Amino acid sequence: PLEASSDFAEPGFDELDGGEGRQAYVWHSDIEDKLLDDFWDAEYGYILGCNVIIDALPTMEYTENEVGQYNSLAAQAYALRAYHYFCLVNTYALPWSEANLGELGVIIRTEPQIQTSPRERATIGETYKLINDDLEKAMEYAAIGDVSANKHIISPAAIQLLATRVALFQEDWDRVIELGVPFMQENSSIFDLNTVDKELFGVTGRSGFAMFNIDKNNEIVFTFGTSSYR
Repeated sequence: PLEASSDFAEPGFDELDGGEGRQAYVWHSDIEDKLLDDFWDAEYGYILGCNVIIDALPTMEYTENEVGQYNSLAAQAYALRAYHYFCLVNTYALPWSEANLGELGVIIRTEPQIQTSPRERATIGETYKLINDDLEKAMEYAAIGDVSANKHIISPAAIQLLATRVALFQEDWDRVIELGVPFMQENSSIFDLNTVDKELFGVTGRSGFAMFNIDKNNEIVFTFGTSSYR
């Protein structure tokens, strides 16, 4: 098994194996016992931040020189909310399919306040509708917003890639081609894993995970989290 590194994992918890590595891609009936990072709570915390921004967009004041910045902020808020709901529905619900659209998805929260009252889960179809609507808005704003070279800030390319992945999960092949082909034309760089010492993977902390390093891997269009290696 992979060993936890003391510089970024809690004692006794193998973060790479349990929270950010193999276990995240393996089905478990007791998934919360395997993903020990408060994933559900964390995702809704991120969504709340997006909701606050989205709710404030109509009343935000900005100068003519700040229009691009405003549109970029709006694009990020909608895209990240879509992303976090996409993560949630694919962790806690059945896979997308025509037969599953009426099955339980996840709780939808779009208000900018913390709500503690019980709420029923939306259907998978309703959850994906919110995701797709948010992505459409995100792409519209991104097309007229400022573009940052900072890959810790979600870019038009990253939004396009996310929309392509969502379309792929929904078996919308025409949409996959519509979005995916121009994305690949503009972002064709592929990271060569053969250049990474496989003996370092998971053994000496983050040094072996160069595929997540934005300074070494031009394939990355967006990174997120608490370090530059995610």
